[in-house]
Amino acid sequence: MCTAWCAIDRERFLLADNEGGLHVLLLASNSTGDAVTALKLEFLGVTSIAHKLQYVDNGFVMVGSIYGDSQLIRLHQSPVPAPDDEAEADADEDGAAAMDVDAASSPAAASSSSGAAAAAAAAAKRPNFISVESTFDNLGPIVDFGQFTFARAKACVLRAAGWCASPSLFSDSSAV
Repeated sequence: MCTAWCAIDRERFLLADNEGGLHVLLLASNSTGDAVTALKLEFLGVTSIAHKLQYVDNGFVMVGSIYGDSQLIRLHQSPVPAPDDEAEADADEDGAAAMDVDAASSPAAASSSSGAAAAAAAAAKRPNFISVESTFDNLGPIVDFGQFTFARAKACVLRAAGWCASPSLFSDSSAV
């Protein structure tokens, strides 16, 4: 389900889905430009679940989220390593990680796991065309909180915020 969209130009639109996926919708038109002849939807990467998208300029997009942290992201022409991919590559330098990608995307591997887990694994193995340039903490919605006093320390409030795939946990001792 599409949760937010914005125009990049007359032929490209960014679409955000309810699982944090960011897609570009490409409109192909005829030579005169008065009729759309084809539509193409391409996956770009995963962000916070967007409530608002705003294309800034030069490949920068503001992702406004009411469910998690908002982000300033950059769109790239070619795939870039996702943050998880960089850690995986550092942990396995002999190329076994690349073999796992092929094995995880096989039909046998997908059918052996649950539908939601298989969809998440497939999304994680897609090429990534975005990088997060800056993150802006979202302090709400606060879904639970509690006051704690630790040994020889001031009292603090521990609060849980966010929703779905974008939860956050905050500790604040100055508010008590």
